Amino acid sequence: MEERKPLLTDVLDEHDSYSIQYSSINSSVSEERSVPVRSLEVKVYKRRFYILFMFSMSTLAQAAVWNTWGPVSQSAKQVFGWTDGDIALLANWGPISFIISLYPFSWIMDVKGPLLVPQHSPCTPSNSSDLNISESLKAETDSGDCFNASDNTANFQEMRDGIIKLQYIECGFCVAVFLGILLYFPAKPPLPPSTTASVKRVDFKTGTLALLCHIQFWVISSIYGVCLGTINCWMSVLDVVLNPLGISQETAGWMGFYSIIGGTIAGFIVAMVADIFSKRMKLILVALYLMAGVNFLWLALISGQYIPSNSMHVWISVIAGNTLITAGVPLIYELACEITFPISESVTTSALAMYNNVAGLIFLLVMMIPNINVSWTNWCVLGTVLFCVPLLLLLRDRYKRLDMDLEVKAEDKAPPGVSGSITSVPGTPSIVYT
Repeated sequence: MEERKPLLTDVLDEHDSYSIQYSSINSSVSEERSVPVRSLEVKVYKRRFYILFMFSMSTLAQAAVWNTWGPVSQSAKQVFGWTDGDIALLANWGPISFIISLYPFSWIMDVKGPLLVPQHSPCTPSNSSDLNISESLKAETDSGDCFNASDNTANFQEMRDGIIKLQYIECGFCVAVFLGILLYFPAKPPLPPSTTASVKRVDFKTGTLALLCHIQFWVISSIYGVCLGTINCWMSVLDVVLNPLGISQETAGWMGFYSIIGGTIAGFIVAMVADIFSKRMKLILVALYLMAGVNFLWLALISGQYIPSNSMHVWISVIAGNTLITAGVPLIYELACEITFPISESVTTSALAMYNNVAGLIFLLVMMIPNINVSWTNWCVLGTVLFCVPLLLLLRDRYKRLDMDLEVKAEDKAPPGVSGSITSVPGTPSIVYT
């Protein structure tokens, strides 16, 4: 159903300027801003790899701290006398603090720049799909009989010392990342890397209000929030979930570790495929979610003992399902920014992350119910994946930023002496040479 009067519209005017029209919420005020796109100097800097590296390390550190207790839950329950509900509560403090502090930090980043945002705040979105130290270091903290169930006092002390050592390692890593960002992390490069990067974004307040009225954003935020929010938190308590199947803490930790490695590698592959098949992000996501759904259905049937299985089947279903879902995360963020352009990317991605944490908060709250059977979690994960498939089919993917950049590039490549004019057909802008 078409909007009667969209809050945000964009056109390319007869002077080859990109015009962004903002209609007010109450339709009483409107303004138009035009940003020239011709003769714009753009440049890509090599230092961007350092920025990307430090941002990746920041999200890695955040995921490591948040996902500390999942991989060592059985040991923590022995050492501190905790229950499965306590482990879920510790993981739930991530979504709780995220939701509370999200918009203040988002405003700071949008207005003042990313360097002023506290490290590991909600404005540096991450999830348990990021490579986390808790799992990658578990071989060290789980060594020998350290984390085996035992009433022996020596083993008890070893478990406690191992957990404390892990905390110190995480603390040192966070400090190192913080110092690296202080060393160099500019708000933006001297020259924009693309035409659309130079377009002035909607201010924070207007952009936030615009998202509330943006139907397509609600669709893609539901896809990301419901599915990824549930699966991320499910992964954070994977040891608790798989324990009834006879999967040990160490094995569950390795499953999570290889899921993360697989998702990272698959993410790069999917990104390259998306570059080759431009404007096919939605179809790629549908394929990923359908294949992931098959694997999570397999896991749910195993957990319910409806089909014969062994530990290898659990390994395959967990790793394959998480790898496929994680591989689509970059495409979801990219597609959301395309659909909501010219709303600031920081506002859009922060809103996406908020819905992610709301879903995770609800999931972990249910996990905190005393003596609740955890087998429901695998069916819940399957349900969220299948829920997203029809939403993806209903999503109207528009590539506003990509269309604008391609049009400008095409104009630059026009034959000598041939003038170009840009015409905009809704959803499919094109260039007509005259």
